[in-house]
Amino acid sequence: HADILIIGAGPAGLMAAVTAARSGCSVTLVENMPWLGGRCSGNKNTIAETEAKIWLNKIQEELSGLDNVTLFTRTTAFGVFENNLVYCVERVTDHLPVSQRSKQARQRLWRVRAKEIILATGAIERPLVFKNNDRPGVMLASSVKSYVNHFNVLPGKRTIIFTNNDSAYDLIDALLEAGAQIPVIIDTREKIPAYLKTKAHELNIKVLSNAAITDVKGKNKLSGIKVRHLKKESSALDGEIQQFTCDLLACSGGWSPTVHLYSQNGGVLHYDRNIASYVPDSEYTGLHCIGAVAGIFDLKKCLQNSVATTTKVLEKICVDIDAPPNVSVTEKTNTAYNPGPLIMPVEKEADKRKQFIDLQNDVTVADIGLAVREGYESVEHLKRYTTTGMGTDQGKTSNINALELLSGLSNYELEKISTTTFRPPFTPVTFGVFAGQRRDSFIVPVRNMPIQSQHEALGAIFENVGRWRRPVAYPRNGESTELASLREARCVRQHVGVMEVSPFGKIEVTGPDAVSFLNRVYTNSFDSLKVGHCRYGVILNEYGTIFEDGLVMRLAEDHYLMSTTSGNAESMVPWLEYWLQCEWPELQVYLTDVAEQWAQIVVAGPRSRNLLTRIVDIDISNEGFPHLSLRQTSLGNIPARIYRVSFTGDLAYEIAVPASRGGEVWEKLMAAGADLNIAPYGLVASNILRMEKGYILVGEDTEGIQTPEDMGLGWVVSRKKKEAFIGQRSMSLPEYTRDGRKKYVGLLTDDGSTIPTIGAPVVEVHEKDKVIGHITSSQYSVAMGRSMALALIENGHRRMSDSVTIDIGNQLVPAKITQTCFFDPEGEKLNA
Repeated sequence: HADILIIGAGPAGLMAAVTAARSGCSVTLVENMPWLGGRCSGNKNTIAETEAKIWLNKIQEELSGLDNVTLFTRTTAFGVFENNLVYCVERVTDHLPVSQRSKQARQRLWRVRAKEIILATGAIERPLVFKNNDRPGVMLASSVKSYVNHFNVLPGKRTIIFTNNDSAYDLIDALLEAGAQIPVIIDTREKIPAYLKTKAHELNIKVLSNAAITDVKGKNKLSGIKVRHLKKESSALDGEIQQFTCDLLACSGGWSPTVHLYSQNGGVLHYDRNIASYVPDSEYTGLHCIGAVAGIFDLKKCLQNSVATTTKVLEKICVDIDAPPNVSVTEKTNTAYNPGPLIMPVEKEADKRKQFIDLQNDVTVADIGLAVREGYESVEHLKRYTTTGMGTDQGKTSNINALELLSGLSNYELEKISTTTFRPPFTPVTFGVFAGQRRDSFIVPVRNMPIQSQHEALGAIFENVGRWRRPVAYPRNGESTELASLREARCVRQHVGVMEVSPFGKIEVTGPDAVSFLNRVYTNSFDSLKVGHCRYGVILNEYGTIFEDGLVMRLAEDHYLMSTTSGNAESMVPWLEYWLQCEWPELQVYLTDVAEQWAQIVVAGPRSRNLLTRIVDIDISNEGFPHLSLRQTSLGNIPARIYRVSFTGDLAYEIAVPASRGGEVWEKLMAAGADLNIAPYGLVASNILRMEKGYILVGEDTEGIQTPEDMGLGWVVSRKKKEAFIGQRSMSLPEYTRDGRKKYVGLLTDDGSTIPTIGAPVVEVHEKDKVIGHITSSQYSVAMGRSMALALIENGHRRMSDSVTIDIGNQLVPAKITQTCFFDPEGEKLNA
């Protein structure tokens, strides 16, 4: 948080920071580069009666010593949003060798709120457009200057300067001091300021005015240039070709104010012909532009503008102003006044294909000419047709050149064309900096179940299911996961098995309108559900397809418990709250997510009742505790709920206890069932058992387009309820009642040994190219001693016993369509 945020630490930004800081307000200064001062740090100007470098050092020392100033370097402000919120990315250790980064952050995301924002983002130098201007060795003059001044690197020994404005002449001193030769300066302007010509003449540098580069020499790198004079109109070439040898060409096409953040905030631009650039039109956006971003390139005027604007900002936030800094500049500063042409003429039309406007996307003068001929004269259409400015730089160097060419070809004045839309981020930002620490276990926390330590002690193999680590199987003596799962499933069918199902969703529904709410959510009715009983239900989405299924338990008159699949456990409460708050606000219903408060254990198998009699003292006979009922009791001093429900088709119970006591109950069950051949079973065994009964698994046997009728669950849709349930209207759509829809069926292969691949196509026997369905689940059945599969097949409910073929890639496997229930279809074991 800051009173004033200043973006950019060139001379204008630094002057604004000092002016504001001396008043005592809190100041945050953000600079993209590792150093302060911008391009001024390499100039020989005299500021406040001292050399520019010394002035910059003094300013930096002063700002660093003030408690009310926060200074960021290597930090890019990449987005401006509502209420003066600015996002910045700080490159903390990216500049360091990997060995020195240690465990520090590479980048850091800053969100800055400021009362006022001052933009001192400067300007971006433009390239000039000529034939083969993409050749290695062709650089911007400002880039060459940065290499020399800041990195002590000379990019070329024999350098030619090509410019249309004054600023490139600043490069002369830097190059000569670094040991480079400058044989010639080529200037597209007819009239060059006299002092620049004099300076070049004194240094024995030839200046060609009213001239342009027509081509460069060298295939893989620059070796020379070709130059011709321009006619007075600057639209055609004149005179003989002159050639010069060089290994570096420093180009400057003038400067474009860096208005991106201003535009992001809704700022309007206008075209200034004096500098051939778009500049901010006003400060109505709340951003105050100073210096080059405001189109001011003279250093003295730039500093004066900075102090004046900052003073107004301080008055706006009611801060007393201290004495303003000294802004005297005693040496002439080269500026970008009256730049000449940007795009050089060529002799042949074919040469336009080698004049690059957008160097990132390889857009040429010819491409833009074609776009205009095709009628794409709107700047936004031109951008998309040619991809000009669609790279990661968002047209920072190519924008003005493209607009200048568009204006000349379409006869629209630049004042009426405007720019393309500038959007955040200003420069590319990594996904990692947005995520921050929200990665690995911090974005998807590892969630262990209440009985985790007991599973680990039993040698469980775990798998992430949703966000939970759940046991897949409990191998013994080197068993594979497949063999262990078959052993576990066989144990449940013959003896008794236990499984933790704590990740199931558990939502308490209370209030006087709880029944009405459930009737609107589920397809079936809950008016007749008595206290102490459970009912299976299906939930549809608005499109009338299956979204969720599970049990509803009635704990008291106005107190229900919804059980959901573990996959939807986290999303169900927000989804239900949406319906309560937005669609049914008249209902007095309260939802409470209690999933993590309870540890839940399934006890399944023909000996499960025998096991429970050893640890509970309630009547659990078939008559005293029938299927789909519940009892609230205690296991010693542990409060518990016991549900008579089954997902295996065998006699089964689910025991729910406080999460902190789950481990105790698990150990009690294992100890009490030792002589009953008790064994834990995991997800694979559970899948085998539920498949043998044909129970659906939402998300595996369904794929978002199945209705209850498709899945053989038409019986669970009530036709008598007063309340309309979610998705009811969509169920009447013609698509859901048409002939030929895929239906949920069983499949048994003829050989009994092949386990079809999930997703494998099911085809007609005599029409092998006609796919009529696919496999949704497949396993080896311990009850039948053979393979089994569940599938969705066209008109499957009317094709029982029909022969089909399963395409498993390397072979076609014959199979027959059957009912989905392979085990105990009469339910005798379930109701034992």
